[in-house]
Amino acid sequence: MRLYVLILAAALAACAPKAALELQKNGREALAAGNAPLAAGYLEKAVQEHDSGENRALLGDAYFAMKEYDRAFYEYTRAVNRNKNTAYLHYKRGEILFILEKYNEAIMELDEALTQKPLSFARANTLIGLAYAELGNTKQAFFYLNRGIEAQENSTEAYLGRSKAYMKAGSPEQAIVDVTRAIQLDPKNAEAYFQRAQILFAVSKTGDGIKDLETALILDHNMEKAFSEAAWVLSTHPDPYFRDGAKAVIYGRKAYALKPDNENAVRLAAAFAENDQFDKAVSVIDEQISKEKDLVEVDGLRVWKEMYGKGIKYRRDK
Repeated sequence: MRLYVLILAAALAACAPKAALELQKNGREALAAGNAPLAAGYLEKAVQEHDSGENRALLGDAYFAMKEYDRAFYEYTRAVNRNKNTAYLHYKRGEILFILEKYNEAIMELDEALTQKPLSFARANTLIGLAYAELGNTKQAFFYLNRGIEAQENSTEAYLGRSKAYMKAGSPEQAIVDVTRAIQLDPKNAEAYFQRAQILFAVSKTGDGIKDLETALILDHNMEKAFSEAAWVLSTHPDPYFRDGAKAVIYGRKAYALKPDNENAVRLAAAFAENDQFDKAVSVIDEQISKEKDLVEVDGLRVWKEMYGKGIKYRRDK
């Protein structure tokens, strides 16, 4: 009798209501079309109609696409114990933990996905390698990044990851080789050009680095970190050959518009100063001081204000 009840319960659970199936279908189609908010709306209702692992996982996918990572992680976790494809769920949870910079936890989840389905989730090798690189374990980083490249020989991400690991290990020449390979694989990858620019600056190839930065800006008009870096280099480099105040102001304004934090305020002010617009440099710092509540940060900003108030331009050591 007990066996019969269990079989009946399983059969009933498998028979999702028609309304839930229709909502799931609509959610899948919306996800495929790139409309994650619409997909989430359908899938939230699908879960209400039929709380299955499949519906929870799909809802997690919708939230992930919307970059609502906490909600996505919750749905994937709810789905783990009621979904046969747990390797996928561990992979997605690991990916979220990596994005949230919880590297040790990310490694555990991603390793579980690899253990269950090493071929299906080969990218997990790259993410684990990147996580180890962030944790300072270059030996493990290279082990997994090499595996990632072996599994996905045309993976731009894997080559970029190994390039970062080479830089952390103090091998800029090898880092250049890998990041250049990444650019060959994906010539429109702004992140790759930005990364190569950082390496070129580190080995004092400033002109080539500036070219790569400006290529990144062309490819991605909203790459705040590239605009910020370009403004800083063009306004503070010790060699006048590389300074360009007018360009620095343009780049600094864009960076500050994208992310109006203290660092970008300081960099925009440096650009104004290089362009002999000291009043504007002081004004930018004053505006930032008025918004800053941290007294230590305020003191730091006042140092910049005093310097620009005296008509002094900032120069980096190199």
